[in-house]
Amino acid sequence: MFTLEKIEFGGWLNCYRYRNDKVELVVTTDVGPRIIFFGRDGENELAVIPETLGRTNNEKWLIYGGHRFWYGPETFPQTYYPDNQPVTLEQHENFIRLIQAVEVPSQLQKEIDIRLTEDGSASLLHRLRNYGKEPVEAALWGITALAAGGIAIIPFSQNRVHPSLQAVLTVAYWDYSRLSDPRIEFRDDCLLVRQDSSNQLNFKIGISAATGMAGYLRENHLFIKKFIKVLNARYPDLGSQVEVFTNDRYLELETLGPMQVISPGQEVVHEEIWNLECIAEADANPNSILENALNYLHSS
Repeated sequence: MFTLEKIEFGGWLNCYRYRNDKVELVVTTDVGPRIIFFGRDGENELAVIPETLGRTNNEKWLIYGGHRFWYGPETFPQTYYPDNQPVTLEQHENFIRLIQAVEVPSQLQKEIDIRLTEDGSASLLHRLRNYGKEPVEAALWGITALAAGGIAIIPFSQNRVHPSLQAVLTVAYWDYSRLSDPRIEFRDDCLLVRQDSSNQLNFKIGISAATGMAGYLRENHLFIKKFIKVLNARYPDLGSQVEVFTNDRYLELETLGPMQVISPGQEVVHEEIWNLECIAEADANPNSILENALNYLHSS
């Protein structure tokens, strides 16, 4: 059972709180599609940008924060199409749908179906539809800006019992990234990226060999994204299935679908399942929260 109520949020007058007894989220229909709140007990796990909250009708793309829906590979200006106009919200029997107007000039349209489940998870089905006259090749891309002060955890798989003679993992860097960046740490079975509010440099990394799960640990809150990893598919950004961007204000946890050709009149989808877990501390050792979070992600 869920409820949907219209509220004001951050200066946007046309927002909707969608919740059940386990979790709540807030979407705005003034711009988007955007999810601008996700959490429990009034605490937002998502980052929002105070100076852009409530703004509408801007000619340029703005970093509002929250969760947004892009498609890759990243190019300018197509990727940065301004999502600054109102979107339509449809209420269905057990989900809500956010619908963006068809983009100009790409003739692509974005939709997000959001479904809350009784166990406290949220399903986000991203849909990209081609209304143009020519086929388009793209990878769907879910980008979630998360509140400062946490650690992104990207598990990856390696077969150490029967190791392959072929490469099994690729790491993608961007021109502004530095291999020596102190915010990253590689372990044998995962990549850690720390959000550091004292470090103003932009940093981004992508990784393949994903397990279909990624997390963000902030205090003892573990935000989890699950997604489908398509075997033998071609992914953008040197095969990246998960990407992380961070600066001094927030960290973005991003999942990508495979590159797909979308013919005129057709659509493709990419689903994320969100969960929020409370990770226990063991033996009064703060480091044990991270270890417990790693164990949780590897065992789920």
